[in-house]
Amino acid sequence: GIPGPKPLPFVGNILDYNEGFWNVDKKCFKEYGRFWGFYDGRQPVLAITDLDMIKTILVKECYSVFTNRRFLGPVGFMKNSVSMSDDEEWKRIRTLLSPTFTSGKIKEVVVYFVCRCSPSLASMEICW
Repeated sequence: GIPGPKPLPFVGNILDYNEGFWNVDKKCFKEYGRFWGFYDGRQPVLAITDLDMIKTILVKECYSVFTNRRFLGPVGFMKNSVSMSDDEEWKRIRTLLSPTFTSGKIKEVVVYFVCRCSPSLASMEICW
């Protein structure tokens, strides 16, 4: 099975998140490793921190296996976003967006943000 915190009936692990998403995810990462499962109510959720696994899911296998994401209810203007769309609509939006997010363009943005944000980030405890 998939490691993770034991859920409560009907509510799953949602009450754990009263201490904050960041704190719970940090604790789960230390206890369970690169991925773990939890329940958002009765909906199973898989949390993944392994970059290679994330790349496989979001890039390499996205068209064949991982097209649909969980439904989060009414989301207003975000209902047509790539992260909320299903099936053919998702494929259409992703095809339009893919040229914008090439590895070269992302590297440029990362370098910019690292240079601009390093002093602020150094003072925060963000590393696991």
